[in-house]
Amino acid sequence: MILFGFCLRGFLFPHHFSTVYSRRMSHLRSVLLSAVLLTAAAGATAETLPVRDLVIGSGRLSAEVARTDRQMARGLMKRRTLAANAGMLFSFKTPRHVSMWMKDTWIPLDAAFVDACGRVVRIVRMEPLTLAMHDSGSSVMNVIEANAGWFKAHKASAGTLIPGLVTPLCRHE
Repeated sequence: MILFGFCLRGFLFPHHFSTVYSRRMSHLRSVLLSAVLLTAAAGATAETLPVRDLVIGSGRLSAEVARTDRQMARGLMKRRTLAANAGMLFSFKTPRHVSMWMKDTWIPLDAAFVDACGRVVRIVRMEPLTLAMHDSGSSVMNVIEANAGWFKAHKASAGTLIPGLVTPLCRHE
């Protein structure tokens, strides 16, 4: 502390007070740093993603949108529940072959692979906590994960059009 240009720690107080004060401040700094780091770590695991409503078959799905590599790598990992009409949309900048897995994912999911024209190419069932790779089978622009059985319950299958996912890269043949 500075008061009128004099250092209170060494000038007005005895040495033992200065030592005790330093230890307490050091401990306080450690506690505060730990609290800041824990808060930052909690924020990193609870990243809020934008949500997009999609009409798929006879249903409406509210999908969190994963766009960055980090968001896609995390996906729905570590979650214990997923609301009935919720899911995740993995959106790519260019068409590509994609493989999905269920590492650290506790919820049984279905994945719909969607091409640049917004058509479902393939739907696969994915079992929790497995490392099996589920391939798109062709180039896709999006993958939608939802609770297992959601697509069937809403009459969505290969060939189903998802209007909100049609891209300018769509080539009608």
